Amino acid sequence: MLGEGIAISSLPLHMTRLGAAPVEVGLATSCFSVAQMICCPLLVRRSSKIGRARILRVCLAGATGSSLIIAVSNSIGGIIAGRFLAGVFAASVPVAQSAATDIVSGNQTAAALSRVSAATQSAIVVGPAASGLLQSLFGAMSVPQHLQLRCAFAVSAAFASCVLVLLGRAEQPVQPAVKDVANRQNVLLLPDEKKAKVGAMRDSAASAESKMSAAAAR
Repeated sequence: MLGEGIAISSLPLHMTRLGAAPVEVGLATSCFSVAQMICCPLLVRRSSKIGRARILRVCLAGATGSSLIIAVSNSIGGIIAGRFLAGVFAASVPVAQSAATDIVSGNQTAAALSRVSAATQSAIVVGPAASGLLQSLFGAMSVPQHLQLRCAFAVSAAFASCVLVLLGRAEQPVQPAVKDVANRQNVLLLPDEKKAKVGAMRDSAASAESKMSAAAAR
């Protein structure tokens, strides 16, 4: 969402400098939402089958690629294509919300969803400010004005790729001391059928443990 905040605040002016007509600027803005409206439900539905984390990685990779396309594009068509690609993979927020509901339960669900929403809105708020600061920084570094916003999108791509790497590391095996917590979190990475099997195994283990405790008490 950081790239989206940068795009909303600075991309129309950048396209105008490149000679884009008003309809082209509007198309670059609207194609993101159109692609998101079409592809987001498909990705969320797919995440229920192959795992939330896999779709999150796909979305982050798509965000990285779209920002790089905009950063290197010299044409209006390339920028529009980059915005459309960004919309195709703009499903990270609903997938993250679905993952939050998978991890927490009961009265903690609302708090988890509110944290995801707050993180999303903070990116929209920080994006325009980050765009201005980055362009000012690149200007102080004697970067030509027509390249400053491209550099800002390159930074956005680098940020998304770093998050992608961190997400991959977060899925590595953990120490036995946190095995129970990790097992609960890793359930959201599995398809629905495996989730059901894991839940049944846990219920069986809990039932056996309770019977043993009752027998020992007798």
